[in-house]
Amino acid sequence: KEAHDSARQHQLALHDHGMLGDCVRLVDYMFQACLVKVVINAAVEFFHRVDTSTKMFSISVAYGEKHMVFEPNLEDFTEMLTNLWKGSVQVVNTVPSFLSVRQYDPFVDPYLASGNHQTVESILLSNLEYNHYTQAVRDRISSDITN
Repeated sequence: KEAHDSARQHQLALHDHGMLGDCVRLVDYMFQACLVKVVINAAVEFFHRVDTSTKMFSISVAYGEKHMVFEPNLEDFTEMLTNLWKGSVQVVNTVPSFLSVRQYDPFVDPYLASGNHQTVESILLSNLEYNHYTQAVRDRISSDITN
């Protein structure tokens, strides 16, 4: 009986050991999801601020002979927003994944550990909510400047 229990515990320990890689991958996916959610929440919050704020930016207006000149102009705002979103994505994309921690190498599939999984950037750029709110911010600022 005791030998059978010991063999069973040994078998369970080997099984649990084999699942450590799955656990590390799960933690990595959860961490990655949190990074994605941080950027999405920032985009949503930024949209709500732009949408509800009466004054978030100021623009200088100069009257020319034929038309008004806005400083900064719409293209400058659009470029600033593009750089803002790129910078946000770049920051979270540079956070190392749990799979890159050498301590977990014995437990993780080398194919996954070598970086052959989706990056935070690729997840964000294909995320409908992120794309919706970043575009909504651009559209709102564009309509405010052109109207």
